[in-house]
Amino acid sequence: MYIALDIGGTNTRVGSFTSLDSNTLTEYIKFKTKEDYTRGLRNITDAISKFSNNEKLDAIGVSIASGISADGKTVVDPNIPAWKAESLLSDLKSEYKIPVNIINDGTAGGIAESVWGNGKNLKSFTFLTWGTGLGGVTVEKLGNQLVVYEYEPGHLNIGGDGRKCRCGKVDCIESYVGGYAVEKRLNKKMSELSREEWDTVLECMEKGILKILEKHPVDYLILDGNVIIKHPDFIKNLEKRLKGFVNNITLLESSIGDKAPLYGTLMTLNTTFGIELHKDF
Repeated sequence: MYIALDIGGTNTRVGSFTSLDSNTLTEYIKFKTKEDYTRGLRNITDAISKFSNNEKLDAIGVSIASGISADGKTVVDPNIPAWKAESLLSDLKSEYKIPVNIINDGTAGGIAESVWGNGKNLKSFTFLTWGTGLGGVTVEKLGNQLVVYEYEPGHLNIGGDGRKCRCGKVDCIESYVGGYAVEKRLNKKMSELSREEWDTVLECMEKGILKILEKHPVDYLILDGNVIIKHPDFIKNLEKRLKGFVNNITLLESSIGDKAPLYGTLMTLNTTFGIELHKDF
């Protein structure tokens, strides 16, 4: 049995699989992410215990809304601040004594889209997950090798009014479009935003995407995350906005949805699958 975890800024998802194929998902649970690390980890281990029911565990894959250190062992600058100093990898290995991989949730989503989703037949694309924050990667296929460029697109600078981001920098894309930043600035939930307020957010997202395309030019963007899942009409809205600047751009909604990071992190447990990660900050 294989366990895949997706720890987001809002929700945590846990899935159990009988093999390294996404079609073998047997159990799945979603719950609110605890800001307190100890309680959050306990919720995860409780779910794993329920799923395994004394069955042998082979490996655990983890995706998290956070940057990952160069050695792939430490969570840094997470969207869940209280988890920053914790070594989730070490804690899970100590608990289960099995192999554990940890990657960024945007990276996991991009991998899933390249194997099972709308990126399956594309040579290159950028995957963006838009929710509490803004994450993502650019993916290229070179033969049988999947090359993934990790560069935290949500933290590229788009200029502006000097708005401070949770990462400590100013004018990051995420500080203008991420759910946490928008709700804090407007003092209301994103679900309560007016049409005019959303138009302002979409204008900032347009600027952000142009900055992302400046760093990694591609013809296709695949969008996922709570904002897109709840507002799929934003896909065509943004594409129309971008056409005035980039004629050959196509925006697609993720065909996998909120389970994309689960499926992607499952793929990282497959040692025969070629994934080359590039830290491109």
